[in-house]
Amino acid sequence: MFKQFIFIFILVLFVQGIFTYFQIKDFKKNADELRRLGRVSVGNKKGRMSAGAIVLFAADINGIVIAGRSMEGISVFAKFVPYDVYNGSKLTNVIADIEQKLETAQGVERARLTAALQSARNLLATYDNIKADEEVPIAEEAIEVQISETTDGENIFDEFAEFQEEEPPIVDIEEIKE
Repeated sequence: MFKQFIFIFILVLFVQGIFTYFQIKDFKKNADELRRLGRVSVGNKKGRMSAGAIVLFAADINGIVIAGRSMEGISVFAKFVPYDVYNGSKLTNVIADIEQKLETAQGVERARLTAALQSARNLLATYDNIKADEEVPIAEEAIEVQISETTDGENIFDEFAEFQEEEPPIVDIEEIKE
């Protein structure tokens, strides 16, 4: 009897491992599809004895949500499905809407909204970091370089002086045709 229990337990773990493999494969496939569209962020809400959720958002360079996918449930049979509620919305508006909906949400919907909020905040943080980097003046990042005009007592720019002084010749199109 004990050997049968151990065998069934090992068999269940093995089957769970197989389904987990396929679930991870599904996650990678969906994340790659969204990465082709724009910047991607993942949010998750783990459920201890209740349903959990994972939400993927892809946003364009302007911080507009292009696409979303969500997976929720308590088993390894859960799959990603489109989550298009916020497509075309700015990330700041998405965050405000989710925070408002979280006040009354329950169960699986609350888990999905919590994961979506985390994903949207992660995306917004990456855009804030990009904007902060863009606002740094170029002069602060420049490396000081000193160029010497002379080499062995000669001006290195003299050989290019003739090119700078010459004007390009004017060509008459009628002459070319003949």
